[in-house]
Amino acid sequence: MSTITLGVSGMMCGNCQKHVQDILADLEGVQQVAVSLEKEEATIEYESQLINEEVFKEAFSDTNYQLR
Repeated sequence: MSTITLGVSGMMCGNCQKHVQDILADLEGVQQVAVSLEKEEATIEYESQLINEEVFKEAFSDTNYQLR
């Protein structure tokens, strides 16, 4: 199990925060997600053999949010 914290830009409200959380939580290999609107970041626990940072970023390619 690995953990990564990524910055998230584009969130403006609680609904945005939930949307980002839902996108990440739906990815195969993600075990747990915590998204902070105030800190503009997402902390993700995931199985590194199934998923990597590029997959997280690609999941947001068609959204108004960006992981950094």
